[in-house]
Amino acid sequence: MARNWDSLSDSYRHRLERNGVSRDDYESGQSLSVARGHGLNRDALIAEIQGYKRELHDGARRWNESKSLKHIVKSNEGEIRTVAQLREIAKAYRQTKEDSQTRAEWQDSLFFQLSEDDLEDAGFYN
Repeated sequence: MARNWDSLSDSYRHRLERNGVSRDDYESGQSLSVARGHGLNRDALIAEIQGYKRELHDGARRWNESKSLKHIVKSNEGEIRTVAQLREIAKAYRQTKEDSQTRAEWQDSLFFQLSEDDLEDAGFYN
């Protein structure tokens, strides 16, 4: 059954949008678990971020899968990242990818966003 965005209440639409679900996402049948408060667990967030990093940097001469993962899990100071920080990192990758036309633009806007959030070391991959 197709979902109809216009049949939703204003408050529910706002809640979905606030949690990263657009009209197109909703109508195409995307999972609403995060927007409903059933957020991704730590491992799922790490996998999502690593997937974005792989897509963005794979093929780079110095790409290193294990070091990339290390930068997701821990900050440069050696502190294990919180789930809230991982959510922010995943959101930065997701939003900057959606807003970018090219890979170079994605890299630039992502670095800026992660820097603004003081999480730029999460973007390191070597």
